[in-house]
Amino acid sequence: SAFLATVMIFSCGINAFADESADGVVIYVAVDGNDSNDGTKDSPLASMKGARDYIRKLTADQKTNGVTVYFRGGEYQWEDVVDFGEQDSGTKDAKIVYRNFPGEKPLMSGGYKVSGSKFQKLTDKTVLDRIPEKARNNIRVVDLKKLGIADKINEFGKVRMAYYLDINKPIRGMEIFVEDVAFEPARWPNKDKFDLSQYVGIESVVRDANDWDLADPKWAPGDEYPIVKVGSDVIDRISAWKDINNVQVAGPLGWEFGEATVGLVDINKSTGELTFDYACEGGYMSTGRFYFQNVLDELDVPGEYYMDKDNQKMYVYFDPKTDLNTADIHMSVYDKPAMVNADGLSYVDFKGLRFKYSQCMGFVMRNIDDVDFYNCEFSDFSGKAMDI
Repeated sequence: SAFLATVMIFSCGINAFADESADGVVIYVAVDGNDSNDGTKDSPLASMKGARDYIRKLTADQKTNGVTVYFRGGEYQWEDVVDFGEQDSGTKDAKIVYRNFPGEKPLMSGGYKVSGSKFQKLTDKTVLDRIPEKARNNIRVVDLKKLGIADKINEFGKVRMAYYLDINKPIRGMEIFVEDVAFEPARWPNKDKFDLSQYVGIESVVRDANDWDLADPKWAPGDEYPIVKVGSDVIDRISAWKDINNVQVAGPLGWEFGEATVGLVDINKSTGELTFDYACEGGYMSTGRFYFQNVLDELDVPGEYYMDKDNQKMYVYFDPKTDLNTADIHMSVYDKPAMVNADGLSYVDFKGLRFKYSQCMGFVMRNIDDVDFYNCEFSDFSGKAMDI
């Protein structure tokens, strides 16, 4: 059933269950509720965790005809992992169902919703002078420290291949989503007209660094940094940048199937060599390729941004047509290993729920049986939607 969920997530309309009536115990959850309430429609709970704890207190007789938890519409701020275990299971004939209230669209959000008014027109001349002239009037800046979310930047943008296998790590740190579109760190080369990535090729590897578990020797932090050589045209372009602090390179630096993102440490104009701050899995190769990202001097395309991690500010190039007074803007701030962890769970359904804006994973599930997802949406995750 869990495997089929990945197929079924997108297969039903949002109101596919609007005509269902709930048997057994019915519990209500609302964004303005309280987990100390009694769970009725007029006195709803406030969270999925609160509903889980409420159900744990029910007797077996009370659950004979199943339990339905209705989530009213609105955005539920996700604060911590919700753990489900064997004790939270239903039975074959009496399932436990977590679902949307008919006609409403609850959002389980790992994001911080930002008012467009927080993005100020850029006036700092030292910054403006570094931005391509055609973009200057459209750049807005937001102070993440003033928003109270600077501690959620995390290891912004940097991706190690091994992170995809480690459920305890944020995959790429804080991201920004505008009208449900993921913006990208300002890059060079830009994508082409078909929205396909363009790359810089590695001409040769001067000093390798391999952090694959089976590598011998295996690179570790503190070892000498890797160095690669690139073409003179690349050196000419990037040498014009005023500063390379916070600049990264991203792409298949070694194995074609193994993308990584590492920091740019140094540019040697005379030798055409670039120094990076980390190894890549499988080691750097002359067939490797990459693009530069998070480059303030290349903030020249709508939908790009620059993260100044040192000063805890983000510079964003909004499309001029975007109305910042009404735009839906979210920063992904949730950085726990997963939103939901299920181990030993059985006979539970999730229906009509949306899970979004996490730096890590959605559901991590082990030893499960008959856990079904109907008409649920998982999107805007850095990690996997489901790890089953």
